[in-house]
Amino acid sequence: MKKICIVFAAGLLLAAMAWAEPDVYIAGSETNAAGILVACYWKNGVKTPMPAGNYHSHAEAIAVSENDVYLAGYENIGPSDTSSAACYWKNGVKTALTSGRAEAWASGIAVSGNDVYAVGFENNAAGVPVALLWKNGVRIALTDGKNESNAYTIALSGNNVYVMGHEDNVACYWKNGSKILVENAKYTLAAAAFAVGRDVYIAGVERSTGKAGACYWKNGVKTVLTDGKFMSVARAITVSGNNVYVAGYARTAAGDIVCYWKNGVQAAVTDGSVYTVIKAIAAWGNNVYMAGDEQDAAYNNHAYYWKNGVKTALADGRNSSNARAIVLVDAK
Repeated sequence: MKKICIVFAAGLLLAAMAWAEPDVYIAGSETNAAGILVACYWKNGVKTPMPAGNYHSHAEAIAVSENDVYLAGYENIGPSDTSSAACYWKNGVKTALTSGRAEAWASGIAVSGNDVYAVGFENNAAGVPVALLWKNGVRIALTDGKNESNAYTIALSGNNVYVMGHEDNVACYWKNGSKILVENAKYTLAAAAFAVGRDVYIAGVERSTGKAGACYWKNGVKTVLTDGKFMSVARAITVSGNNVYVAGYARTAAGDIVCYWKNGVQAAVTDGSVYTVIKAIAAWGNNVYMAGDEQDAAYNNHAYYWKNGVKTALADGRNSSNARAIVLVDAK
């Protein structure tokens, strides 16, 4: 009997560990009392702002490693939104990636051991945006700068570094610096990437029907997510076990609804009555988390996340805010 009790208790413990709620980290920004937009993150709904300056700052991506929280984004150099410098924050301490003499953003971040990777763009002397990778602050150009390019997200798998973006209006990714076309067609758009082992998943848009259509590619093989009758867009992707989750929106007769596709099957999250932008998706067990923002009647944005379609506000709504990225980690 004692042995049965011990085994039973261990089974309960393993089940509890498998289904324990994660810590939910969401990156974004919120306007402070002085009217300055300040980069921040929320952990389980509790906000941690980055040090505020005289001008707006923006968090576009987040990574968590042990007890350290990293945000990638940019800071405005002056009152104009067209002058900014790429940077990242580690536990609130900023590292500048560019000088601010040219427009630049950091839009993705990943951490492996002591190495910090960020991706984004900086305009060159001719004003052409150039896709960039920074490793521990060292700048690596991914193109020659002749054509407009950008890097949006980064994924690490083993010793491989995958950077997703585009060059000359063609979706692509760079594996350890070598460019690979997602699809050899103009005006494809890749919005997000995820890597598992040797498999690379990229979410985006294709236009084979003449309308923008949500899709994803796994190792270059495309899966179209809609029938092409109405416009749709994929903005984020994640993989959990054998399941592929893609977040985006689809146009319907009632309006544009936020939705996600699980293995190609669409699930609506909003009804289209409120303008909503979705930016990120993550999965934990059978639970699906999404992050983004909604627009109120005065056209102010407000940050939210959704768990299995149930919406939770990240801010009190008195000031504008946005949510740009989400990551789930084992609760500590």
